[in-house]
Amino acid sequence: MLLHEFVNQDRIVRRQDSIIAEFSAKRRILSTSPLNGGFRDNLTHAFIHCAERTEDAMLGETYSEHIRATGLILGLNTNTMCGISTGAYAENAAIETRSFKDTEITALVTAGIDVNGGRSGDPAQWHETDTGYIHVPGTINIMLFCNNNLTEGALARALITSTEAKSAAISELAVPSRYSRGLATGSGTDGVIIVADATSGLTLTEAGNHFKLGELIGQAVSAAVKNALYLETGLNTSRQFNVFRRLDRFGLNHKHLTNKILLSLSESKSNLPSINIENSISDHFASRKLVVQSIIFAHLLDELSYGLISTNDFIESINNVLISYHGNQFFTSSNVIAKFEIPDSSDQNINSIIDRFISFYSDFLVFSYLRSV
Repeated sequence: MLLHEFVNQDRIVRRQDSIIAEFSAKRRILSTSPLNGGFRDNLTHAFIHCAERTEDAMLGETYSEHIRATGLILGLNTNTMCGISTGAYAENAAIETRSFKDTEITALVTAGIDVNGGRSGDPAQWHETDTGYIHVPGTINIMLFCNNNLTEGALARALITSTEAKSAAISELAVPSRYSRGLATGSGTDGVIIVADATSGLTLTEAGNHFKLGELIGQAVSAAVKNALYLETGLNTSRQFNVFRRLDRFGLNHKHLTNKILLSLSESKSNLPSINIENSISDHFASRKLVVQSIIFAHLLDELSYGLISTNDFIESINNVLISYHGNQFFTSSNVIAKFEIPDSSDQNINSIIDRFISFYSDFLVFSYLRSV
């Protein structure tokens, strides 16, 4: 299936679970492929393969052997191809093109980040050995095509710019890391293939954000990443407008809060036969007021974690937000703490403060629900 055809006769096709770029002439390529990766100018093909549907996801002992075996299955010359693998489905790939004067950038992205999204510097679970390592579902893979020639330095800078664009797109969607309390910057298995036309009469030397080439890369990659994430898992701004998607990374999740509410109703022997409790809880926490409040709290928690605000700043801001949103009457019930405080004798460790706040806010949300029914 033809996905895209370039003016220079290069083509992008989808063949079952693989997306293949076919080059019609000499191309300069920089990639993270374990086979024929790095800088190359002798490749005829590059591909992204979806390993999720493969009966044996790893077709070799190492990632490099897996890519070689995949290339052979696709009928490619393993000496003149590079490839990267993913758990995202090939049919959910997104393609975006941006241009300025005689320069055109096309980004093709396959993406999934719900399972293995991570933040740079998060605790790692794997260490590569001579026996290889394990494939994980997910991954954001980028193929980037430039109709002009690029120097080796510009190719390397384009890799940096495309990575910044990917991270910016994920940040704008407030995607959580699955390995820490931070926001994700990518996944641990992301890959990039950058292709420049070596036959072009124009050779560009700069791909940073101060140059139009960098602007085009940023725009195309960001748009393609967002579109691919939506096509793969439904991840978009609407899905992220949710109390629990904003605060789950800090320890506040829907199941835990629902159980606390059900326990409170049971203990109070509340009789609510006319409503579906589960639906009622979901509807209550879809309130725009509570979602926006949770977004503010998530930001304050991040600022505290980064050391950009003090503990006193955090405590004062939390209480000001609660009062401004709900009024003082919410702080007079015996069922909820009067206000968020940290006793002088308490552990002042940032993680301890966050845990204490999440416990406080969970109680507050339970109280707000019980008060509404």
